Amino acid sequence: MKFNKRAVLGSVAILATIFLILQKLKSEKILAWYSVNSTANSPFLEPGDIVFTSRFSPIEKNDFVVYERNDPEYGFGTYIFRLKGVGGDTIQMKKGQLFVNGDNSDTNLNLKYSYLASNSEFQKIKKIDNNVEFFLVQEDTYIIQLDNHSKNSLDFSLVPREFEVDVSIQQNNDILGTSGSFDNFSPVIVPKGKVFVLGDNRHNANDSRNIGFINQETILSKVIWKL
Repeated sequence: MKFNKRAVLGSVAILATIFLILQKLKSEKILAWYSVNSTANSPFLEPGDIVFTSRFSPIEKNDFVVYERNDPEYGFGTYIFRLKGVGGDTIQMKKGQLFVNGDNSDTNLNLKYSYLASNSEFQKIKKIDNNVEFFLVQEDTYIIQLDNHSKNSLDFSLVPREFEVDVSIQQNNDILGTSGSFDNFSPVIVPKGKVFVLGDNRHNANDSRNIGFINQETILSKVIWKL
């Protein structure tokens, strides 16, 4: 096969130009892309997914946003969570569901939660989903993670896992107060200039319930597409 050298060089030049343009857009944070490296937003975003973001697309509640934060434990980094509440909103968590200004804002989302399951229940679930995430906590008790769609397909009910919140987190958290938990807390008003973010994997996400409200100005962009 005979190659057209001029055509090949032309294609290389075009690809190089596209690459440089994309790098320029990324450096200016006009268009950027990130690799998902946690299960905090499972099942919608899984580890290995690539998300593309834009800082010029209007951001609405329930959009995934990218923001920067200097975490005391993990250091400075870029994080992705759903924007659930903005300044002036009243937020409240009831049995793992978030209510914003009195309305359930989770209605149309497929979220993931942790449940307790006996060995017999666990074996039934494994026949349906062999990739189910699980932890053996006692001889006949498992902690399993299921999204709403998978849970609703079962012909038996499961007991939600209740998380005990560290007292130090409650004492220093304006959202949970002194007696709230990750699944239940009293109505709180989001302060001006702040936002409230949540992960879709409600029992495995270091979101605002842990770290508190984040500054709105730290939001870089919103996710517009995933690969």
